[in-house]
Amino acid sequence: MVIRVAAVLTAGFVASVLLVVIRDIATTVAGTSFTGLILKALLTPPNRHGR
Repeated sequence: MVIRVAAVLTAGFVASVLLVVIRDIATTVAGTSFTGLILKALLTPPNRHGR
């Protein structure tokens, strides 16, 4: 039981780190193009909009 909980927590942590890394790479690569601006708008967390 404890091993399962640890495995789920580890998998969730790894997945969240990968998502952040992929988001940063995507916004860096396409940072100046029009598509990059759209990607930044879509990938920015909702709490940053309009503040």
